[in-house]
Formats: sequence, structure tokens, C-alpha cells
Amino acid sequence: MPHIIQNEQLEQVDTFPYLGSLITEDGECTTEFRLKKNEEARLDAFEMKGLRKILRVSWTAKKTSEWVLNKAGVKKELLDTVKGRKPAYYGHTMRKQESCLEKEIMQGTVPGACRRGRPHTA
Repeated sequence: MPHIIQNEQLEQVDTFPYLGSLITEDGECTTEFRLKKNEEARLDAFEMKGLRKILRVSWTAKKTSEWVLNKAGVKKELLDTVKGRKPAYYGHTMRKQESCLEKEIMQGTVPGACRRGRPHTA
């Protein structure tokens, strides 16, 4: 079934890159979604900040992250959880109805067009 947007037929491809992964024609994600290094660092910092708050360890206290993890009796797992859920969420969204705005945004097919250049103000 051809897809037509603004009276133009879209080209049918077997795969396309999206957020660092290859999405196949049937909507499957063939490679793992990638996070940037600074995003990974921010997730790790967020996880450690939460553990410090739970344990009531001030950020000014000279306690290492390893000490906090040992004291809490847990391992770092937030980053692995996020990496596992991103492709699952993408697949969930792609299975929704055609009229779903979230799906249209992820596919880049939002109806309407913005003008190019700086917006003009009166």
C-alpha cells in the first residue's frame, strides 16, 4: 500500500536509520538503540543521586559511588533498563493505529509544514 503525503508518494525502503538503529520494513529494530556518552553519564549520575538521597548521604560527604552502591546493596542498573526499554517502546508505538500522533511524530510524518527560515513577527 503506497503512502501519500501532500499528493506525493513516499519511496518504499527495506531499512532506514532511526535514533542510531536500523528499522526494517516490518517495523523490527535490528540493532540496539544507542545513547550518547553524555546521556549515559547523566543517567548514571541521576541513579547515584537517588541512592544518595535514599541513604541520606550528602553530596559533600567524601563517599565514593562504590561505597554508596555497597551500602545500598545494589548494582547500577538504570542504564541497562533504559537501553532495554527504548527498542521495546519503539516497537509498541509502531504497532499503534495509523492515526496515533505519537507514531506520526516518531516516523517523521507529522501533517502540515513549517516555513523555512526565521519566523516573522508583526
